[in-house]
Amino acid sequence: MATKETYDYPSKKKIREELKNFILSAHPKSGQRKNLKVLSLMGHEEYELKTIWDPLGINRQNITVVEKNPEIYKIIKNKNFGLKAINYSLEDYVLKSKEKFDIINLDFQGYFNENKRNAISRVAYNEILNNNG
Repeated sequence: MATKETYDYPSKKKIREELKNFILSAHPKSGQRKNLKVLSLMGHEEYELKTIWDPLGINRQNITVVEKNPEIYKIIKNKNFGLKAINYSLEDYVLKSKEKFDIINLDFQGYFNENKRNAISRVAYNEILNNNG
């Protein structure tokens, strides 16, 4: 799948703001938020970091970004954001991971299809979302 040049457009901005507000309502104490563990499909730009995770005070060491495209993964790794970058498909990572997360942000690129449905099913089946997530 081709990489979009940017994800900085009104509908994505709105979704990021709504996600941030949802997390604030579920975790109102900043001391609690800094320790939340996040799984994300961040992509090659820093918008999630700048508009969601950093403003919420979530430690970057607690953020895992899964990226299957080797070129995008390399961009993320080279930017050295201080987060954990994984070069797997989401499906493969979820099958292999023993880690649990408080927040899982699956902002897929493109149309919803069977692969994306399967990835979401594996998240549920492998129980990688914490009870309070």
